[in-house]
Amino acid sequence: MAAFAAGADPDIQVLTERQQGRIISKASFRLPLRPCEAFAFLTDYEANLRVQPEIKEWSVDRVAGNKVIVRRLVKDSVLLFPIQLETVVEYTEIRARELSFSLLRGDPQFYAGRWSISSEAGGSRVRYESEVDFSLKLPAIVIDAVFRHRLREQFRFLADLVRQRDYQNAEACRLASGGVN
Repeated sequence: MAAFAAGADPDIQVLTERQQGRIISKASFRLPLRPCEAFAFLTDYEANLRVQPEIKEWSVDRVAGNKVIVRRLVKDSVLLFPIQLETVVEYTEIRARELSFSLLRGDPQFYAGRWSISSEAGGSRVRYESEVDFSLKLPAIVIDAVFRHRLREQFRFLADLVRQRDYQNAEACRLASGGVN
């Protein structure tokens, strides 16, 4: 399976809506990897955090066989307003095709969701669902538009990272499945 050619479309789909003050997101994108390779890629927490310029500080701690605590400090701007968000999120790795996550503490009022991976022709479909409640002093319509745009950018960024790293191997699948291929 070959990685995307430069500029190839990873078929990014992003839907967001607001319900009771929270942003509900459903998104997906395509990766040219087998599901086990896509899972190994998504769970390479350190490598994925290290290359994102808006993430200024991070730590990753595996606290159990399938639980990981990720702490992030994000510094960015929205319409020239500086934003700083700190989060501590617990990820639970379920089988080698799903991750659930929930905010333990941080600046958002609420953040939880899941990643899931399924096979499709030529690779995998990665799905992301989340519910988030930011307490930012900006109009909801602005926050929603920026959030939707940033999700799309983030997924394109992840698809581009696949081209830069080698996750197309049996070792990635062995590791993603807990040592069982």
